[in-house]
Amino acid sequence: MKQTTKFLIAVMAAAITLGSCKKSSDPNASSTQSMKLTLNGKAVSYSACLISTAEAGSSKQTIITGTTLANGVPTGATFEVELFKDIALIKAGDVFPASTVFAQANSSALLYFPNDNDFFATQPGNPQGTVTITAVTSDIIKGTFSGKLFTQDDYEGKTVKYTATGGTFVASKSIGK
Repeated sequence: MKQTTKFLIAVMAAAITLGSCKKSSDPNASSTQSMKLTLNGKAVSYSACLISTAEAGSSKQTIITGTTLANGVPTGATFEVELFKDIALIKAGDVFPASTVFAQANSSALLYFPNDNDFFATQPGNPQGTVTITAVTSDIIKGTFSGKLFTQDDYEGKTVKYTATGGTFVASKSIGK
């Protein structure tokens, strides 16, 4: 079972990496997009909040990424909110609890990438987190989130490494907006 879980986490990470290639390269995008949260008691904010989509098997995902752009290129740490639902079906009032199995429909995952080598995520073995969609228009998705993040190989969620609280995002549904 652990090997299957490790494989699925690797597939999820690959989907995120591939999906994030679809991000906006508009250097002005940050003027209407943002993501803010408290991470282990420290306020964190990103000047851009970009949406990409991915598929893992038959599961459609909507990935909301908080980042900082320099000349249209993401720099530094990023924080991702993954929703295991087709972007076209997301509506205000939707609540996505942390996934209890990989790519569980209508669930979520939170991921923090402090550098190019590490990431921390909610884990199905100890699912602690939620994402709530507060507004959806033809151009944007707004929401709130919180959760507990574990190392990438702590599948059972034994040791909390990061606690994300008070998270908010405003993300564009259209690339370049």
